[in-house]
Amino acid sequence: SVQVEDGQDFPIIDFFSVQAGISNQNGSLTSTLHNHVNFLVPALAGDITSLVTFNTSLSTSATGTARASLTSATFLYTMAPVIPAPRLAPLSYANIDLPGLPITEASNINDAGQIVGLFQDASGVQHGYVTEKKGGFTTIDFPGATSTAVEGINNRGDIVGSYTDNAGTLHGFSSQNGALATIDFPGAILTLPIEINDKGQVVGEYQSADQGFHGFLLDNGQFTTIDHGPTSGQFALSFAAGINNHGDIVGPFFDPRTFRGFLDSNNTFQELNIPGQGDTEPAAISNAGDIVGTYDDINFVTHGFLRTRGNFQTVDFPGGDFTFALGINSFQQIVGIYADAEGNFHSFLATPGDDNGVDAQPHTSTGNRAATLLTCGSAEWRRQMQHGHRIPKCR
Repeated sequence: SVQVEDGQDFPIIDFFSVQAGISNQNGSLTSTLHNHVNFLVPALAGDITSLVTFNTSLSTSATGTARASLTSATFLYTMAPVIPAPRLAPLSYANIDLPGLPITEASNINDAGQIVGLFQDASGVQHGYVTEKKGGFTTIDFPGATSTAVEGINNRGDIVGSYTDNAGTLHGFSSQNGALATIDFPGAILTLPIEINDKGQVVGEYQSADQGFHGFLLDNGQFTTIDHGPTSGQFALSFAAGINNHGDIVGPFFDPRTFRGFLDSNNTFQELNIPGQGDTEPAAISNAGDIVGTYDDINFVTHGFLRTRGNFQTVDFPGGDFTFALGINSFQQIVGIYADAEGNFHSFLATPGDDNGVDAQPHTSTGNRAATLLTCGSAEWRRQMQHGHRIPKCR
């Protein structure tokens, strides 16, 4: 008795090989690679609706001296129309890497043009920094910490960020009127403040004892949890990433099928999704209500976005790969990071430019990172989350 089976997987992210199997009555099975092709279904790639793999298989069998074979197969599926990525925003770009340093990352910018972020020195040690109004920058190292990162700055020059202690635990900190203070959400495994407004309100994220990640608001010494989507367990993934002077809060959450954005304003929740694209992750909101963040197109290429007057536009550093828009001020000056052709990340500043009316589209086929994406909520994903300060891309 022989059986030949050809199975075709329609993966959302992972790629699988099609195999042919030959079995006999003793139950032994021999599998060999067969002629195969893998299809990535565009509709599922752009608007992920499930984490499972869709598959179809064909088989034929024979007994005795008969033969069994499969020579060809046709698979049919229906899909929604592919929606193009948002047009390119009319912006002028400049590289703003700190001079002489191997790795720098710009995280946010205030209305005076001061930029905060982190850099790595030649020894591999991570430090925070804030640029000065008259030029140059000041290094920020929390006392006794093994690494420091600055995430947010308000118009008074107050900053928030994170530091790692000698035990490897991530804590938050603030510097207001020159006074340093640790910020730890009660009972949390780690705490990461991301932004501070002119009223001193701080938003960020923390990891709870059940390994879930949650957003938080710190206002006058009182913590409030911000959760959208699952509220406990490994799929509890909410982040409060930005707050403006009106108290509007933005960030991403896991639904748990893909990352979606949210805007909490006047006690009202609004979901933010770029139509036809995946993983909409807001990172900051200005006092004017403009929002920046990142999204993935149907080819899994990461772009920055600007949402202004209710419309989404793409933020892409010219010639760069994988742009992350992380901060914005009231004058629509945007800071973030982008990758060069070798995969090294650099900092950028984008300023509003003249709109010539041309509906320019971003380049959406620079590559496919599907094979290297971690599983959302996995141990390695959480390890990178604990030692980083932005959401690692995941599937």
